[in-house]
Amino acid sequence: MKATDAYTDHFTFLDGDPKKVTNLDRSVTVGINPPDRVFFAGRAIDPTHLPTRLRPMGRRKKMGDLIGSLTGTLCSEKVKAIIETYEPGVHAFYPIMFEWKNGVQDPGHYIWIIQNEIKGLHSKLIDPPYTGPNDYWDGGDIIQYPNGKVVFSKEKVGNAHAWSDPQLSRAKYVSDELANAFFEAEVSGFAPGRHVDVV
Repeated sequence: MKATDAYTDHFTFLDGDPKKVTNLDRSVTVGINPPDRVFFAGRAIDPTHLPTRLRPMGRRKKMGDLIGSLTGTLCSEKVKAIIETYEPGVHAFYPIMFEWKNGVQDPGHYIWIIQNEIKGLHSKLIDPPYTGPNDYWDGGDIIQYPNGKVVFSKEKVGNAHAWSDPQLSRAKYVSDELANAFFEAEVSGFAPGRHVDVV
C-alpha cells in the first residue's frame, strides 16, 4: 500500500462554497469530534454547496490527471475510469469545469471523494505502540519518529484499493495494484508517498 497525494494547485471558486460542504455521516470515530477534513474523511458528502466551476490561478494552461485542492482531490476522466475498474460504485465523482479568464474551458475533471473509511493499522506490529482504535496515531511522522514502523492489517484493509484512515489524520492510501495502474497509465500529478506493508 502507498500513502498517496497529488500535486497541489490553487483555484478561485466561481460558484458553490466549500466551507458549507458537510459529510452525511458526522459520527465520531477517532478523538472527540466529527471529521473536520470533510473532503478527506472517507465519507460521502452533501454536494449541495460543492463548487462546479473553478478558475486555476497562475499560468498553468493544462491541468494534470490528479490535482490536490481545498475541495479534495481532483481527477481526470482517465483516473476516474481506472478507479472505477478496481472499485466500481464505491467512490463519488462530481464533475467540475475549469474556466480561465480568457474564456477557455476544460470540462474533463471531477472532484473525487473517497468513500471508504478504514482504521487499517496492525495493532501488534506498529511502532510506537498502538494505543487503541479510538486514538490518533502519529507514528507515521518520520520527523517525530524517524524509526517508526507503519504496518496495515490485511484483515482490516481487506480488498480495498483506496481509502482514508482516520487514525492517520485521514491520510489517503491506495493499493499497490491501483498505484501500479496509475503508473502504467502515466497518470500525471500522482505523488505516491512511503510504501506501507500489509500483513
